[in-house]
Amino acid sequence: MGIGGKTDAVHEATESARRSRARPSTLAALVVAAGLVTFGACGSRTPVHAPVAPPAPKVTDLGTLGSNRYTMPSAVSGSIVVGESGTEEKAGDHHAFVYDLAAPAPRMVALGTFGGAQSRAVAVSGTIVVGMAETAPVAPVAPVAPVAPVAPAPGEHGFAYDVAAASPKMIDLGPMVVTAISGHLVVGYTTTASGHERAAAVDLAAPSPTVQDLDIAQTGDMYSLATAVSGTMVIGRINEDDGAEHVFAYDLGAATPKLVDLGHGTPSGLDGAIAVGDVFVAADNGLHAYAWDLGSNPPRAFDLGTLGPPGGGYYSRATGISGHVVVGTASTQPAIGCNQRSAPDCTEHAFAYDLRAADPALRDLGTLGGTTSQAAGISGNLVVGAADATSGRIHAFVYDLGGAHPAMRDLGALPGDDSSTAIAISANTVIGLSGEELVVRHGIGGGVFRPVAWTLAKA
Repeated sequence: MGIGGKTDAVHEATESARRSRARPSTLAALVVAAGLVTFGACGSRTPVHAPVAPPAPKVTDLGTLGSNRYTMPSAVSGSIVVGESGTEEKAGDHHAFVYDLAAPAPRMVALGTFGGAQSRAVAVSGTIVVGMAETAPVAPVAPVAPVAPVAPAPGEHGFAYDVAAASPKMIDLGPMVVTAISGHLVVGYTTTASGHERAAAVDLAAPSPTVQDLDIAQTGDMYSLATAVSGTMVIGRINEDDGAEHVFAYDLGAATPKLVDLGHGTPSGLDGAIAVGDVFVAADNGLHAYAWDLGSNPPRAFDLGTLGPPGGGYYSRATGISGHVVVGTASTQPAIGCNQRSAPDCTEHAFAYDLRAADPALRDLGTLGGTTSQAAGISGNLVVGAADATSGRIHAFVYDLGGAHPAMRDLGALPGDDSSTAIAISANTVIGLSGEELVVRHGIGGGVFRPVAWTLAKA
């Protein structure tokens, strides 16, 4: 699965979490009962045995780099978790970290900076971690007028860090914002002197890796951002002169790479030749989850619909893709009067959508007994996210789409905590947060939380 489709969402959640410490309202709870008896032919009663519960996952508190104020995991690849954490050196300073759950003595390791105070890891592919780090501040220039000099803000460069290297160190990728990595290809964007963003990529396998702007024709106030990569395929968003945002695809492996405009929308994920995102649909006056098959010429677009009738005012959003299965969140009631990206009053459920099904449709994954659930990601058949429990608190969940008895499974929280949320999954490793009165609404906010990893028992 392409890593990094969710980088923007995690970064926005990170900033929200830093600012928010408000105590959220208790969520309404709805107990859902499940029967264990079905009826066969002629009305005969056929007993259905309750499925055997799988072994409980191993739960690991990832800790911090020395500060209990803030730690945020952002991505996982196999056993390697990355993110950023506060340090003891100075209040407000954060450094990128890596945590290898498979190491003989697992611990959080700081990756440092390029001389500045801050760094953050945003994505990982195999053993390669990528992110941004501040450079050393430039010495203040003596002012002409008799006023105090002001030190300019430090610059920020992209970095790559190979955990498996004999002597791991940050490799400076130059001035760019990194959003994703797949294999040896890193993508993101640079900023021109005029303040316009330009989609960019770096090939770590090149003799001298350097940032290259993608060959995307842009004029005026247009900008472009590369948001995800899988293999050599890149997707992102481009802003047109009229302010409209389009989704684009760009194959770095093509003989003559060129921009493919997929139309209006916002991208959210990519795996192989399948991209996913959201498109505004006028009939519902809201967003619909979409998928694009980049392997066809021209690319085919698929409106995944909603959990309600067409034109009924329902909405859906795609948050992840693995193979041919899309996951996301959809409203279970008309969304009139609510903000589809940030309103807690919109009742919604996690969904899965199999693009290869004979009669594809959104599959409602339900909740943990409450009213709301949201899918955060998928790896293989395993969907993760957060859902209301009967207690009224948010709990992280995993849902095995390929299981003999598919059902949403509560991953629980760290001892002493009453809530949790899952952020991402890779193979059988889930990462997220555990805390008190944690609430999730298209992001992370509220309460005090700790980074956590759940290692699921392998089938």
